[in-house]
Formats: sequence, structure tokens, C-alpha cells
Amino acid sequence: MTMVTPWTVVSHTADESLPASTLPHLLTWLDQQPDVALHSVLWSAGWVGPDPYRHGRFHDVGAAHERLTANLLRGVGLARVAGGLAGRAVRSVLKGVPRTGVLYLNSAHSAPVLRYLPPGDRVVVTHLHAIDRSTERPIPSERVASLIEATHIWLAADPDTLEWASQTWGIDRAGIQLVPAPTDESGVRRSIRVTDPDHLRLAIRGSTWFRTDHSGRLVQLIQKMRPGLDIEILWADVQPEVRHISPILHDLRQLGVEDRVTVPATADELLEGVPDVDVVAFSCPDDDAWGIVAEAQQAEVPVVCFDTHRCARKLEERGGTVVPYLDLPAMAETVLNYLDKARAAGDEVEAQRRDLRDRAVTTVGPRIVRLIEELRA
Repeated sequence: MTMVTPWTVVSHTADESLPASTLPHLLTWLDQQPDVALHSVLWSAGWVGPDPYRHGRFHDVGAAHERLTANLLRGVGLARVAGGLAGRAVRSVLKGVPRTGVLYLNSAHSAPVLRYLPPGDRVVVTHLHAIDRSTERPIPSERVASLIEATHIWLAADPDTLEWASQTWGIDRAGIQLVPAPTDESGVRRSIRVTDPDHLRLAIRGSTWFRTDHSGRLVQLIQKMRPGLDIEILWADVQPEVRHISPILHDLRQLGVEDRVTVPATADELLEGVPDVDVVAFSCPDDDAWGIVAEAQQAEVPVVCFDTHRCARKLEERGGTVVPYLDLPAMAETVLNYLDKARAAGDEVEAQRRDLRDRAVTTVGPRIVRLIEELRA
């Protein structure tokens, strides 16, 4: 039978700081664990995020003690009275907190709850963040002392914070675990994806009027400049009937890449494919496809076009590349340069990926739970 451990989670900050923005990822992960019961989530300064917590018993203490009234009291010099109101709100919440299990303090600024906490046999985890060492108002020494006395497991979100806690508060450095603030990998930007230098995913926006289309010639030049390069093509226009671009497909067949061409039948299919390509190239002199340019730039995919294109000026202003009309060697060279830049950044990108894996909530969450289990064993 699985033993379920109740968790009480406390966060002080409710702004856009790292503790505030990353804690929801940890809560979401904890809520999915069969051996964890999120009993209480105490947000002592008021949750201001777009999606309130839906895990455990959420308590917004900022709203509970009427922040407006408290702020007015502070404004007339009655800060102690305002603090008393906040204390009463916290105390009323903590009366129902389990006397066993885990108390997770997300930053040292959550320490004031300790004075209101009913006695019990809990494992207290304090996760220190940069905000703890960089705040304009240092944490009072008496609060630090109570935090040190109560904490069983010290976590630090970054090396600088670990060193600061060791030197400033005198905590044994070996007793502080380096556990980064958890993040969610599903929101990772495309720019951190590693590009294969031997594989080109090229989106071509050509012309169904084959006399003004230069797609085949562009692919041929790329093949000559980079022999052996594996080329995959997305036709960056909706074609419910492939027969409209049959002359272009004939040219691509002669170049041996027809079976690597994707022709979207719907706008959704096209828009879903654009973020996965390496470069978007306009091989026709003009069309009204600014929507594809905007979609590519939003996904951080580079775009190249001829100077005759009506999007040329706007594209150049936004960091794209414009080449002279019919200068297909320049367009092919631009495509390959973009690919080479991605390859040159490969080491840095891979380091970013490793960092993200280290900070992923699916990595950080189990580490925290494992540390607690080791202490309780």
C-alpha cells in the first residue's frame, strides 16, 4: 500500500520573479504523484498569475486580510497593525495544516509562517532563490535564526545563492543541495532545437505560374553547392489540387527530391509545418504571402526573398534577407549560410538543452522528493 505524504507549500512572492513563475510547474507535477497529497498551498502576498492554482487547498492570504485595508494602515504609519491582520489570516489557514508530512517554503521570504505553525513532526524544506539574496530589504536576523532552526533540507536554485547562504548565514555548504527552480519543457522555444548540418528542411514559396517560378533551379544550386545534403521541402502554399504545381514537381523529380516534398492541403497543415523548417525561401518574384513571413518570424525561422517581392522592405526591416531578383546563387548561398549558422551554434544550443533538462520539473520534482525520503528513512 502506498503511503501518502501531505504537503504544505508556502510562497511569499506573487510577482513575476523566478520563485513565483516556476512554483506552479512543481505543484502540477506534485499533484500527479500518487504518494503526495497537496493539502495546502499558501500564497501570502496574493496570486496575480493568469491561472490560479487548482491543486490542494489554495489560500490567498493577501485577499484574506484585505490588502487594501492593510496598505492604508501602512500608509498612515500603522504597519504593525497591518502585519497583525496578515498574521491572523495566515494563522487561520495554518490551523488546518497537517502536523506531519512536508512543509515546503519557496524562498526564505516564506519564513514568517513558521511562527504561526502548529507544532508537529514535519520535514521542513527551504528552497532559496536569487530573490532571497538580492532583495532590497534583507531578511531580519531573528527570522533567519528561526528559519535555520526549523529547516531540515536546504535547497539553492543557483550556485551564487548557495555560496551566499553559506557565507552570509553560516550554513554548512555541504548541507545545501543545488536544485534549480523547476521549469516546463513544453514551452521551449524553437531556437534551442539542434539543427542537423547534413539535413536541410526548406520551405519554398513558389508560383503556380511555372514561368515565374524558380524553385527547381534553387534546389539544383543548393545541391551543387553542398553535395550530399539531404533536402526536405515544404511547399509553403495551400494546394488542394497538386496538379496546379505539376511542372514544379516535375523539376523536383528530375533532381531526385520529389518524394521529400510535402504539399499542404489546408492552411492549418501549412502553419503547423512552418515552425519545423530551417529556412523559408520565396522563389517567385512576388505574391501576397506576408502571413507566411509573419508565421516564420514568430517561430524564429529565417526568411529570404527577391528584392522584387512586395514583402522585401518589411522583411529586411525585421531581420530577413533580400537578394537581387533572379540572383539564385545568392539565394542558395543565403539558405546554406543560415544552416551553417545553426550548426555553429550547435554546442551552445546543446548546452541550453542540457540546462533545460536539468531544470525540467520532471527532473527537479523527483530530486526534491528523493531528498526528503532519504532524510525520513
